[in-house]
Amino acid sequence: MNGLANLGLEYVGFGGWHVMHGLNQGFRCIYCGRDFLASLNEYDSLQLDHITPQSCKGESTKENTVACCWTCNHLKGSYPPTGTTREERIADSRHYVKARRSTREAELAKIRLFVRRDSPTADDQTPSG
Repeated sequence: MNGLANLGLEYVGFGGWHVMHGLNQGFRCIYCGRDFLASLNEYDSLQLDHITPQSCKGESTKENTVACCWTCNHLKGSYPPTGTTREERIADSRHYVKARRSTREAELAKIRLFVRRDSPTADDQTPSG
């Protein structure tokens, strides 16, 4: 695995395909570009995604799998991408995930406004005395 076995790692936490795809993709999410090596939380969000979902008869092969973050994998769900090549299907999935992410970000912004509008500020929560 490109010298990875020589690092003497005690715990990898997932199988060889995750590491292989991570190495091939620079340890970044194929859909949003999240850096899996930035922190342990980012590293632990790495998942294997089926470009064509298994629910749509997608196979568990190197050609049909990529490394992505938990959020993008969740947003993509069982979306069946269009395209004849792997790259076209990845691009279609990336476009779909980006649109879903925008929608979810807008929803989160509304929730944030609602919650923080009625919540005391950090200054109001300072203990007295």
